[in-house]
Amino acid sequence: MDNIVMMGAGLYDSETKQKQKISEYLSIAPEGKDTILLNFAQHIDAFYLPLKHESGDNNFLLYFSDAYGNYSVDTLKIHQTAIPHLESLDCPSTFFHKINSVAWTSHPLSEIPLTIDSVVISQPSVEYEDQENIKIYLRSVSH
Repeated sequence: MDNIVMMGAGLYDSETKQKQKISEYLSIAPEGKDTILLNFAQHIDAFYLPLKHESGDNNFLLYFSDAYGNYSVDTLKIHQTAIPHLESLDCPSTFFHKINSVAWTSHPLSEIPLTIDSVVISQPSVEYEDQENIKIYLRSVSH
């Protein structure tokens, strides 16, 4: 049995509200840690992130970069409640999550022409299913 629980995030165009595959590179790291969760991903319209096993804030740094090495950083803060989950005594325990709120920062479009416009919770329960839990709406210079 799979006991890995990941939050799904879909990428959307802020103007059309349609799924958007980004042409810029996206890297994601948890704030304050020397870990990369997503490294120079391109042409993606979704990704999955782990959440902490304790309730509280999960802060992620989203690095948008171009082919020339220029980059800008947005932040994504997920406030969640961790819920211990045990299938049976023979299986390791895991944690489900309930997303309570989201917050974000955006960089100026003059730095890299793609930034977070807004984030909404589409499914607050983070469980085993690979599903979209948040929608990240992206703004670009064309808007």
